[in-house]
Amino acid sequence: MFTENESGDPKESAAAALLETLAKSEGLQSIVDAGSAMLGNPIIVSDKGWNLMAMTADLAIPDDAGWSEFMKNGALSLDTISSNIKSKLADRIEQSKTPFCLREQGMKYRRMFGKVLLGGRHAATISALAYFRAFADRDFETMTLLCNAVSAEVQKNKYLYFARGLPYEDLIVNLLEGRVRDARVTEENMRALNLVIKKYIHALVLDIMGFDNEHFSASYIRDFIEKMLPGSKAVLYGDKIVAIASHGGAGEFHSADLPRIADFLRKYSIRCGVSRCFEELSALREHYLQALEALRLGPHQNDARFVYLYDDYAIYHIARLCAESTDLRTLYHPKLARLLQYDAARGTAFTRTLRAYLGCARNITDTAAALHMHRNSVIYQLHRIEEMLDIRLSDSDALLHIELSFRFMEYGKRGDPTA
Repeated sequence: MFTENESGDPKESAAAALLETLAKSEGLQSIVDAGSAMLGNPIIVSDKGWNLMAMTADLAIPDDAGWSEFMKNGALSLDTISSNIKSKLADRIEQSKTPFCLREQGMKYRRMFGKVLLGGRHAATISALAYFRAFADRDFETMTLLCNAVSAEVQKNKYLYFARGLPYEDLIVNLLEGRVRDARVTEENMRALNLVIKKYIHALVLDIMGFDNEHFSASYIRDFIEKMLPGSKAVLYGDKIVAIASHGGAGEFHSADLPRIADFLRKYSIRCGVSRCFEELSALREHYLQALEALRLGPHQNDARFVYLYDDYAIYHIARLCAESTDLRTLYHPKLARLLQYDAARGTAFTRTLRAYLGCARNITDTAAALHMHRNSVIYQLHRIEEMLDIRLSDSDALLHIELSFRFMEYGKRGDPTA
């Protein structure tokens, strides 16, 4: 329930409450909750593209279209945005130096608007609805304090200072943070921004924490990536660069762009994770997490590389998730332990042969080449493995379990990179 502030000096009390919220570092939502309580009304924080950043939680206002759109879709619809532009609301927010109130056509409830500045530039808007009570004079001061508090919270991410103010940057960040998930809303945003993304998409995450920034800034690297990948879009996000690369053909990224990216990253000691291919920009967040996982696991498994494809590390991702809930050794195929013990006792290399056989997709000729052995020797060793373990190498389920066991062993030997 919303209650009016009953302290002797509303301005001082509001400032104290917001400062206390900021000091706790509980995030933007906590500031919104505190601001809603002080204003006695619900509020919305949105970016310049009218995408939701945070709003008063668990409050349905079905007779207000704008509130309902933010709650349902995480953004205003294209029709509502067009109406705002026609009414010049966006211009008034941009030009206003202090909070102001209005009620435009299509607004069920009167609203108060406040502008959030980041580095002196308009970065977000706070709107409060006169839903529970009418606005009072003191609410303008509270809105100003609230704008300052939101600005201070947003500024905790120093890389936001490097944002170029390009409209698509806000859309990408909102997709990354899960504030926009709906495919239809994403497509509407893309049309409004005239953002062209081709059919086949990859998400790239570049770790820029360790690169030599004496001569090149993070923003320079971001811009260079966009030039290197025609049609790509990149943003500074946290302590990473996130890029969207799109192509008309499914394999174009790997054949055309990946070698150039790898050479560039190696030169500047920047490591990069690459997601699986996807076709809907609304799925960006889950593929960003794939790229982030590849970037986390890749150097741990192969430090010599600078580009890590999620497909190469997906099984290690499974291993990491399993290791969070159990000892990986309990998941090994029991007969593999018997083979390891046999090799250790007799100085044989049957385990190595079986690992190579699985790694070569069960192709005997390729296994012999990988081990520098005669083909007949490989066949003999595989027969011996079947006899010792009492399994058939035609048993796909058993071989899948054994292959997963090898991968879990590899992961376990290197330790948990997140520990």
